[in-house]
Amino acid sequence: MRNTLIAIVVGLVTVCSASSAACAQGSSTEQRHLGPSFPCPSPHDPLAQLICSSPDLSEADLRYVQAYQALGAQLGPSGQSKLRQEGVAFDKTVRSQCGIGPPDSGTTASSSAIPCVLRRYMAQRNLLADRLTGTAAEEAARPLQSHVALQANLKALGFLPSDATVDGVYGPATRTAILQWQQSQSRPLTGFLGNSDAAFLEQQVASIATPLASTDHNTTELGPPAPRPQATTAAPATTLGNKQDLLQRVMNEFYGSYSKEHSCWISNHEEKTYCMNPVHIEIVGSGANKKIFIAVGGQKLDNDGQPEACHACTGALGLIVLAEHGSQFKVVAKNDLFENFGSWGSAPGRDAFAVRELGPHGSYGWLITTEYDDTGEATVGVSVYGVLGDRVVSLDSVTTRNATADDGCSERGDRRCTDISGDLVIDANSQGGTFYPLVLRASGVRQGRPFRGTYRFAFDEHAIKYVAPKNLPDELK
Repeated sequence: MRNTLIAIVVGLVTVCSASSAACAQGSSTEQRHLGPSFPCPSPHDPLAQLICSSPDLSEADLRYVQAYQALGAQLGPSGQSKLRQEGVAFDKTVRSQCGIGPPDSGTTASSSAIPCVLRRYMAQRNLLADRLTGTAAEEAARPLQSHVALQANLKALGFLPSDATVDGVYGPATRTAILQWQQSQSRPLTGFLGNSDAAFLEQQVASIATPLASTDHNTTELGPPAPRPQATTAAPATTLGNKQDLLQRVMNEFYGSYSKEHSCWISNHEEKTYCMNPVHIEIVGSGANKKIFIAVGGQKLDNDGQPEACHACTGALGLIVLAEHGSQFKVVAKNDLFENFGSWGSAPGRDAFAVRELGPHGSYGWLITTEYDDTGEATVGVSVYGVLGDRVVSLDSVTTRNATADDGCSERGDRRCTDISGDLVIDANSQGGTFYPLVLRASGVRQGRPFRGTYRFAFDEHAIKYVAPKNLPDELK
């Protein structure tokens, strides 16, 4: 799917935005042949024109991109820059060896160049495929018809937007959809549709709908999309104007009955008893995109019905995202509702929760501040939770303050100490990816000396978490 991506088409670099006029002319999945991986026609580039004019070249182009994108995902961000350089170099080689002019040269390519271009595309595709391993290799080796059909299945299940183009181009949006689907099905989070995942996805779709894509070699016909199942709540949408009423109904539905004795909702989960209360609610978006983010916190109760409170005890955390669905609310996503979280037996209070836009296209989630104090040491961290498919998942945490002390430092103040604190911001100007990078701007005193540093936490699409930079000080790890 093309969603503001740079498609390296046998070295041909085409910048395509989903909102651009060029993309609006994009090839349909109802075309009589598969490919190419970019919109046709392309009047300003003789190589692109030649590809669009030839069914064989169109298919070869998509086969090349199939391997190219799998290799890019396998290499990760650190290797993608070099791979793009390889693509540009390959483009120049094809034009030179096959007698085709550069873009905007005002020239056209002769049909006699088709065999030359075809040989080089397939040879380069094979070179890329030889570098693939594991599930990435399995995905790239799949016939194009099946490759496109699996993308259609992801769209039909709701993991790709309803207006997404099903074209066999596994760009960033499709990679994210694969991860979200794997997460929802408790599959290994590889980011690739290997043979096992492909079979599982096909069986899942077959069990809820008629086939979503034709297996005819010459066409790709999509059947009616099957809606992705989503639970609805008993809370009427009219309660949106009364947050207290809405929270009470949600708590009754997800956490059982309210106990006046304990002043909380009593829930039993996996042979443990919990005392739970709503701690934060926030509404984001408007109209059809409006979502309600609800955070619930609580404690585990011992056999005597008393809260567990100890140095090693955690509290319990529930995170729920709702959206209006006719006269009711539907559950967009949630965690397991009783996630271990917090310290000394309790989850954080209301002021610890903030809902922020974590990624493009209105992808919101929670930033939850936690504090931990021990003898002579204080630590503050921010835990990040995002929505992937129908799950709310932890995307890791970032330490934003660390104050440590050598022997007697806190009392006498004459020994070297560390007291580093920082502001965590979301880099919403960054392009691409499921979630924006996080930037920590830290300052203070480190081992008795003035300290200042800026650290960028990138989101790893395969590990589904933020990755700390290598130069992050140990005190902030």
